[in-house]
Amino acid sequence: MTLPMVDKIEDEKRKKEIEILSRAFASFNEATQQLQNSYDNLRQRVQELDLELARKNEELESNLKEKDEVKNYLNYILESLTTGVMVVNEKGKITTFNKALGEITGESPEHCLGKRPSDMFDSDIIENMVTQLADPALPSLDRELMIQGRRINVRVSASPVRDNRGKQIGTVIVIQ
Repeated sequence: MTLPMVDKIEDEKRKKEIEILSRAFASFNEATQQLQNSYDNLRQRVQELDLELARKNEELESNLKEKDEVKNYLNYILESLTTGVMVVNEKGKITTFNKALGEITGESPEHCLGKRPSDMFDSDIIENMVTQLADPALPSLDRELMIQGRRINVRVSASPVRDNRGKQIGTVIVIQ
């Protein structure tokens, strides 16, 4: 082979290599651009989700604050009553015992929480009323209760506490 022929073959070879390399760079640049676009889209979506999450957190905090205010308001009402109020859950344990009932019984409300009414009263009248709630003809009773060895005349009323489906979840007892 002659020298110009060898040069021509090598030039053709280089041109093909350059062409292959050019296509590889173009392909690399295209893939890089696709990755960049995907990354930009992902970053935008993350920012949108962050904003949505921040809005939802604000809503939740507002709802929680509102529920806390309602709970406190209802508690203030309960504690402002001059009538004794006690709530017994479905397991027969005292879950609410207001200040007025504490004054009637001479017990601190905190001391009574979690106990059974029979632990607080010398009579089973409260527990009997809880079990008799199925009889609507017995909405209240005038009774004499023994509390810490002393007799007091009171009117005792009991009503079921029901959830939003109507299931009894406890009993509210009012003592006057």
